[in-house]
Amino acid sequence: MKIKRTVLDFWNTHITTIVLFVLLLVFIGSSAFFALKLQPSIIPDESHHFHVAIFFSTTWGIPADTITTLPYGVMNHWPFLSYWINARALNLLNWLAPAVSDTTEFVVLRLLSVIYSTVSVLICYLLAKEIIKNRWGQIFVVFLLTNTLMFVFLSGGNSYDNLLNLCSFAGIFYLTRVFKGKPFYKNSLMWLISILFGSLVKITMLPLAAITGLLWFVYIVKNRQTINFRFIWDLKAISISLICIALFAINFAIYGVNIIKYRTLYPACTQMFTEEQCMNYPQYVRDKALGLGKKLSLTDVVRGGYPDPVEYGFDYWLSYMLTRIYGIMGHQNYFPDVSITVHRLLILWTIFITIKYWKKPSYPIASLYIVLFFYILVVFLDSYNIELLFGFKNAGSQGRYLFPVIGIYYTTMVYYYCKIPGSIFRRLTFVAATILFLYGSPIVFLLRFYSSTLSSWFM
Repeated sequence: MKIKRTVLDFWNTHITTIVLFVLLLVFIGSSAFFALKLQPSIIPDESHHFHVAIFFSTTWGIPADTITTLPYGVMNHWPFLSYWINARALNLLNWLAPAVSDTTEFVVLRLLSVIYSTVSVLICYLLAKEIIKNRWGQIFVVFLLTNTLMFVFLSGGNSYDNLLNLCSFAGIFYLTRVFKGKPFYKNSLMWLISILFGSLVKITMLPLAAITGLLWFVYIVKNRQTINFRFIWDLKAISISLICIALFAINFAIYGVNIIKYRTLYPACTQMFTEEQCMNYPQYVRDKALGLGKKLSLTDVVRGGYPDPVEYGFDYWLSYMLTRIYGIMGHQNYFPDVSITVHRLLILWTIFITIKYWKKPSYPIASLYIVLFFYILVVFLDSYNIELLFGFKNAGSQGRYLFPVIGIYYTTMVYYYCKIPGSIFRRLTFVAATILFLYGSPIVFLLRFYSSTLSSWFM
């Protein structure tokens, strides 16, 4: 009897940890399966990322821009850190196994992405623990993330987006800890390192850096009398500070020099090379062929019958993004139409629940909403701007562009689901969301399509 009670107590105490472990195992298994079995270049831009990493593996610095490297883009003046890390992984692999094949190198870089995304999932769980008091609610956030089809699909691919997502999740987590009154300098420095590191991975980190930096500054001003500003100079603090300084310097060497030299954060190919040389860059050629040559004005939009920003947002962009988050969008596509429709209903229900049970939020929760809406707005405006350049050919909508803040969305969603007072409606909401995400999960996708319709995707 005593043994039975001990087992029962252990189960009740550790059940959520066991479920978290199972969710992580399923996620790792699914994303690793994609990494091992998907045909090359099924995942967006994989071939490009692999070849750039090959160039970086030939030097410990940044490769020089030459006629050989130009077909894969500009090596200097752009964020490079993901390629540099991949190159070091390739160097290590070739040192351990000099005769390794290109296929093995390709798969190893994919598996490195699986590691990035697994850490991202764990950080998302930690963020949920900071915001949601219900332990099952915390686990449910992980369930939602690990059953988001495009997130799992992308996690099994060689893409700098996975490292960017890791940096974004980490930055948001540490900033939330700052706002919750946790050790100020430690968490502020970890937030800053995450953001600076991510800015060296991809330029899309910069909007997140701007809004989180503004919120951090406002928090200091509002709480300057209660924050402990006493800095303890120990070896750990000095090391972290030096890392921050180094990352600042490297960021300035890219973005600061670009602004000084080219008057822009992200110089165009023709600002660094001749028109003839840029014709060796496939993306430049593609953009030149598809582009209108002149950006559409709002007057052109009205006269040409194109959607205005509001119409584009509600009638086109939202649908595009949902299909590319809960479906698969790469060089091969899969869009589960039925579940996408239900996801729209779930979003409406989430908005309704949030409004109905809205109370003045604490600064940590308010800041999460501000970051979420600001980043969505930036991605939307960027998508619309691209449509103006290309004549609304649906060239700028990719669901993965919202992944840096998807952890915020799921955390705040579950936070308000847990506030539904009636147990029946609360349970029905969680059950409905569970069924929806299971229906569109990577496991169901693989069971339904691996041996049939989409078998050509796999090796």
